[in-house]
Amino acid sequence: MKFREDLEGQGFKFNPSDPCVANRMIKSTQHTVVFYVYHLKSSRKDPKVNDDFAKFLEETYGKHGRIKRSKVHEYLVMKLDF
Repeated sequence: MKFREDLEGQGFKFNPSDPCVANRMIKSTQHTVVFYVYHLKSSRKDPKVNDDFAKFLEETYGKHGRIKRSKVHEYLVMKLDF
């Protein structure tokens, strides 16, 4: 519930069909966060938005808010290759 409140405080709206998906609009473009337990994926075309979101996570959650960036991610049972 705290994580949800923190994201809503950043302007995110939660998907009514999937409570693990939240979106917000920044300059008419969508920023999406998908999460499950301790995995989180932030998607936005503008890398500065992801940088700012990563900073928010680390400031809010300390070492638990640190993110890893790479072209290939393993998320749950999927391998995402960008």
